[in-house]
Amino acid sequence: RRLRFGLSGGRLRQRPLKRHRPEAANEVFLRRRLRYEDGRLLEASSSRGVMMGWEAPLMRAHVAALLSQPLCDTAPAAVLNVGFGLGLFDGFVQERG
Repeated sequence: RRLRFGLSGGRLRQRPLKRHRPEAANEVFLRRRLRYEDGRLLEASSSRGVMMGWEAPLMRAHVAALLSQPLCDTAPAAVLNVGFGLGLFDGFVQERG
């Protein structure tokens, strides 16, 4: 049994954790409406960022780190990115050939 601990009225209490279903959260996320605005991908209802243009240097650094050394001695690297954003990572991978 998994428990969560917290303070309530100065006393330590324990409560059972709710069951977390990652696939349910993913389904909800994927049904959200999005909008593209000024180099940002936002949730339509809340304007929370899904991916922002300022993340480009970070994505470029990830690609450089991933492709800086051969992943296999006999074949070129193959990258499959399952992303949901602006395609920054994918574009940087393609730039490197």
